[in-house]
Amino acid sequence: MGTQKAFSNSTLFNGLPPQKVLFCIIDIGKNVHTFSFLTASGQTICPPTKTLTNLQGFNSFSSSLQKAIRQTSPDLVIFAYEASGIYHLPWQDALFARFLDHFNSQAHPTFQIRLLQPSQVKASRQARSPRKRKTDPIDIHAMSDLLAKNLGNPITPPSTTSLLLQQSVANLRYYTQQLASLSISILRTIDRLWPGALINIPRFQRAHPELSPPEPLVRSKPLQRQTLRLLIQHCPNPYHIRQLGPQGIRELFHSHNLRCGPKRANHIYQLAINSLLPPEPLAESLASFLQTQFRLYLEVEQAIALTEQTLAQIIPSSPAKHLLTMPGISTVLAARYLALVGFPLRFETPQQAWALAGMDQEVYITGDKVYLGPITRRGNPYHRDTLFKMGFQVALHCPAIGLTYVNALKRGKGEVGATIHTANRVHRIAFALLRKQEDFRPPPISPAKARYVKEQMRRRKAHRSQKVKARQG
Repeated sequence: MGTQKAFSNSTLFNGLPPQKVLFCIIDIGKNVHTFSFLTASGQTICPPTKTLTNLQGFNSFSSSLQKAIRQTSPDLVIFAYEASGIYHLPWQDALFARFLDHFNSQAHPTFQIRLLQPSQVKASRQARSPRKRKTDPIDIHAMSDLLAKNLGNPITPPSTTSLLLQQSVANLRYYTQQLASLSISILRTIDRLWPGALINIPRFQRAHPELSPPEPLVRSKPLQRQTLRLLIQHCPNPYHIRQLGPQGIRELFHSHNLRCGPKRANHIYQLAINSLLPPEPLAESLASFLQTQFRLYLEVEQAIALTEQTLAQIIPSSPAKHLLTMPGISTVLAARYLALVGFPLRFETPQQAWALAGMDQEVYITGDKVYLGPITRRGNPYHRDTLFKMGFQVALHCPAIGLTYVNALKRGKGEVGATIHTANRVHRIAFALLRKQEDFRPPPISPAKARYVKEQMRRRKAHRSQKVKARQG
């Protein structure tokens, strides 16, 4: 009785009676799925049934679905399952492909998909019983309770462009992580092979102000410098650099069309002479390993460039083209943002996407006590990085938005807090642009105030660049 009341009051079913709504709940597994059909009124049509995740299993599931539809004659069929890694995606794609007319309301009954979070299912399972028990049937009943409360994220049929964009963004994220990991490993190998070749000068000066800092091979962003790249690829062993001498070092650079004067060549030579190198056999092994690492680094770097080219071709003809009208938003940022919110938008409000990324604020209120903490960080860090970068980049290039950042600094929010505050505004604007499919129109701002904001943002950018250089060396 309570279940019927919950469903009849829900706007999810558009006023349909519970007996005209069919639930298809699937417990996702790697090799075996368990499915069950029941009406919104609680009547079980098909008990929990196991089937393989391959085509044969999907065909068996589809036959059972058709039988359940004939038996109940529903007006609405709702599929629900957990977001279990990647294992729900093959069946999700197959459902859209086989029943697309039903999902587009062009055939009867209408189909919907609701994606449930594992944390929600766990809480629902524990609410049913405090005992620590987890089985497929228990999970299915827990998911039905969640549907009764109108929970779950709706999933709409994606276009080919949307699928390609989502995968390209996922690839870009993976390659970026791999590049960062390889960078750390390469720099560690260089420190072992050639001690003192790379030194973070700002960090050294802060830690040892009484000492005169040594002069490293390069001063900042070492893996982006042509000097270090050439040495890694063609002469990574510092013992060989000792043998070349200053003139040989110059000839090495000139043979690869890079400039190298006597001063630079002598500096590289003296650095190799004065370094405490490892034994020669070990140095030879480390040099070979370094070259292997750097080849992988270059491959990943090239993969990132190709992926960004793909996104640059997709975005201008996608719904995210309107995001490009916001100053400071690149094709990569637009693609990353669209991967977060989806299109059609998978959130009803921008606050929901903000919370999914873990950018929402901790709140604790009890009695007369009110605690507002930092952001929860309970979400995808890649999405948080996307929103954070969007906030600062738009503030940097659009004075009307930059004013939000500057005012937040004046209120004492700090650099990070001001960026998050600005990112929230940029996110709400971007969300509206996608929903309305409109170009960005910057709010009006006086020329004097615009000049003031530009100067302030220029200083903040310079300050950030100094901090990055101090970290990277």
